[in-house]
Amino acid sequence: MRRLCRIHAKHVPSVAGNLVRVKKARVAALALAAACALLFAGCSDDNTDPPPSTTDTPGASTSEDTTPTETPDPVEWKPLTSLDQIMVSGTALGVEPEVSFDTPLRADTTLIATLVKGTGPAAHEDGIIGIFYAGYNTRDGEKFDGNYGDSPYMGYANGFIDGFTKALVGQTVGSRILVAITSADGYVEGRPTAGIEVGDTLVFVIDLVDGQYYEPTGTTVTDGNDYAIVNLDNEVPIPQSRPGVAAPTETVVTTLVKGVDARQVTATDYAVVNYVEVNYATGAVLSGSYGSNSVVAQLNTLISGWQKGLLGQSVGSRVLLVVPPADAYPDGDTARGLEPGQTLLYVVDILYVVSGTE
Repeated sequence: MRRLCRIHAKHVPSVAGNLVRVKKARVAALALAAACALLFAGCSDDNTDPPPSTTDTPGASTSEDTTPTETPDPVEWKPLTSLDQIMVSGTALGVEPEVSFDTPLRADTTLIATLVKGTGPAAHEDGIIGIFYAGYNTRDGEKFDGNYGDSPYMGYANGFIDGFTKALVGQTVGSRILVAITSADGYVEGRPTAGIEVGDTLVFVIDLVDGQYYEPTGTTVTDGNDYAIVNLDNEVPIPQSRPGVAAPTETVVTTLVKGVDARQVTATDYAVVNYVEVNYATGAVLSGSYGSNSVVAQLNTLISGWQKGLLGQSVGSRVLLVVPPADAYPDGDTARGLEPGQTLLYVVDILYVVSGTE
């Protein structure tokens, strides 16, 4: 199971001096206890990353021979060829629906239908999502797993069994999805502890109620910045200082896009961002995450310029920061060739926040 606190923090060594706190921290809002649910690979309740093993991939075998030994199945299966064969009541997200169907059913291919189409950001394979779900075995119609009535599970879209991930990727937040997952896309060897046998088809209703943004989303702000402008280079925003304009002595914050999301960054939040860092004097790009993986860090562990610039910003925003050395690296950073007394420029896209603690 991939944990949210492992979102590639290694990509921001220049921004924070203590990003290891992100990797080791417990973040209560993530409902990590749900990570040991049936949909995921094995996990433990401690703060350490589990050692690699074949059980880290849902449906993987623990032996070299991954072909299960099948015995003759006396069940007279009915073909599940359309999700019209599955009845789902209600459309209110977060409220568990009633699900009914004839038994026993078996699908030859994974089937996916969007029952309610949301208007939020689309789920990417490696993106953060929040879901409610309920799972049923089509052998007997029994529900074997789910989290309705609890907090939504927060995790990665690609952290589930294959059929579940297929159902999520590309769906927009606010959607309700119905999926019938074949044994090959689910538990090829079964899951006896949950009553799942080899060859069983599983049906899930999934409410996608939360998810990260992948680009600035909101209202473009036309107010300029007296010290810097931002140009696009292959869709990457690159800030540059205005010719002949001396660097400011205090951090200057300009919101370029006002995020559509009502959530705002607090001092203890873990912010998921894309960013680029540029030397004010030379225009040299020093570091960044665009075109790679989004990065995460707790705001109160970052340089003062980021704390001043991101605090209170809405999720979905793009922010331009002009940060003098006193709020960044007054002594420079020899590892990156940054001389003492350098002013820095940042463009930061705030893609998601997770509540943290001091």
